[in-house]
Amino acid sequence: MIRPRRDVPLDILGGGYVVAPPSRVERGQYQFLEGSLDDLANLPKLLDAPPAIPPDCPPDWGSMRDGDGRNAALFRQIGRAAHQCDDFDQLLDYARTQNEQFGEPMTEAEVLKSANSIWKYTIEGRNWFGRHSSRLDVNEVDALVTAPYSLLN
Repeated sequence: MIRPRRDVPLDILGGGYVVAPPSRVERGQYQFLEGSLDDLANLPKLLDAPPAIPPDCPPDWGSMRDGDGRNAALFRQIGRAAHQCDDFDQLLDYARTQNEQFGEPMTEAEVLKSANSIWKYTIEGRNWFGRHSSRLDVNEVDALVTAPYSLLN
């Protein structure tokens, strides 16, 4: 989640590597356009950054109805939000709140089913919503082991 909020022009690195000036890479080097390393102490602290939560809902959320992607949209939305939830009840409350914003809300049973699925993925470490990743099936992994560059063609 390098950019957890699309509406804020700020990258927040959530564990990983940073490439910063004066790093050199094969294609060139990174450089400061303004300031220098001496300015780092004056940058705002991470505590000043906005919270890493997904935006409440897409612009067309209020017009969504059954049959036009509404269920999948809620599933994706609560999938991203689940990473910040402490327990299932908090996720379910969020799902219900988001559901009420639809032009035609889903039934309670549908919301409960989606929230249960997402929470299961989350506690099993399989919730990839809002995360950057690559996934390969077992045959692709086997192919990479035997011929590392085979998938590039």
